[in-house]
Amino acid sequence: MSDSMIARVAGKLRLAIGRAILGATNDAPKLQELQIEAREGEVRDKVEHFQHYGYTSVPFPGCEGVVFAVGGSTDHLVGHGFDDRRYRPKGLEAGEVCAYTDEDGGEGLHRIHFKRGRVIELRAGPSTIVMSPEGIFLTGVIINRTADAITDTAGAINLNQG
Repeated sequence: MSDSMIARVAGKLRLAIGRAILGATNDAPKLQELQIEAREGEVRDKVEHFQHYGYTSVPFPGCEGVVFAVGGSTDHLVGHGFDDRRYRPKGLEAGEVCAYTDEDGGEGLHRIHFKRGRVIELRAGPSTIVMSPEGIFLTGVIINRTADAITDTAGAINLNQG
């Protein structure tokens, strides 16, 4: 291989994978489309956004992700792994999973957290539901009666029949 061929291949490889800053998201198509800034000053529209099956989100402008040039062609970019360091919860243990939004504020105020020990914690503001092998625990909640099965009496939950 000549030096010029190696230089061309190396150039294509450098363009094949890169970082990007999100400008906007179009959630209407079957596969989400992004507007990104791939390299300084280079804005690209209609970049396909591949997400994990069973999970979707609409990330905020300014978050970061990875783009791939399909077949080495920068005319066909796909994005993946867009994350937002401004809102990502920190301090999770290895193996834990957390679904969150910007409303979480890093304080654990709005999230679903799959914790170690088969514990699931659902938080929405001051209300928390913790499901664990020991039981289901509700804190900071007011339960409104919507059926004859559950009522709230002075902070305790009682089951009623009728």
